[in-house]
Amino acid sequence: MKPIQFLKDYFSSEENFFIFTLDRNTSKIYQRTFTTQHHQLEDYLKKCLYFNSIGSDIYYSAHSQ
Repeated sequence: MKPIQFLKDYFSSEENFFIFTLDRNTSKIYQRTFTTQHHQLEDYLKKCLYFNSIGSDIYYSAHSQ
């Protein structure tokens, strides 16, 4: 399953969620907030897959309001 499909199945269209990346080489953490309808989500997920291939972990978390 592609990450975009997982997110669309898991989160409702109006629900905010976080995407965290943890670079295991530098211990840096990056965080962004999205909805499944966000216009940059698919591009960001492509970047996440690249970062994952070079040593970053990717996490998704619900955003409580």
